Amino acid sequence: MRITFADQTLTLALGFAMGVALCLLYDIFRILRLCKTPSKSSAFLQDMLFWIVSAFLTFGLMMVRASGEVRLFILAAQALGFAICRVSVSPILMRISERIIKFAKRIIRFTEKKFIRPIGQIMQDIIAVWLPIPQFLMKNVINICENVKKGLKHRRFSLYNNVNEKSAEFADNDFT
Repeated sequence: MRITFADQTLTLALGFAMGVALCLLYDIFRILRLCKTPSKSSAFLQDMLFWIVSAFLTFGLMMVRASGEVRLFILAAQALGFAICRVSVSPILMRISERIIKFAKRIIRFTEKKFIRPIGQIMQDIIAVWLPIPQFLMKNVINICENVKKGLKHRRFSLYNNVNEKSAEFADNDFT
């Protein structure tokens, strides 16, 4: 298969664009790391995910544009795009992202301090006042149920005995 100069130039430009896109993808992982410092295993998994995605994208570009042949100029264009983006766009993007993340963290701290903590304290106070009431009621209900059980058993036994004794006394009085 013959590749024309225009196709090679377009492939070079696509390789460069792919390098820029991969650099921006890596910047997304870096921004996520700014939000919360990952553990070593999490950072390793993020890096592996980046390299796997990068490998698939590069493979896809080579399959589409170079019929599956490994062309060094495509890899060089990707490396050049990545390097230029890393030197020019990436520092600006990281500074902006860092400021946005710091601002978001301040808003979260302010919201927590002014709204969430007071609401949590109010809820704790409400629970502290109202929680003993159901517990007190439950204890009383349990005590009443236990007393009713005891009372019913005792009364039934007493009633039965009293009825038999009274009926026996009544029967003795009638016949004497």
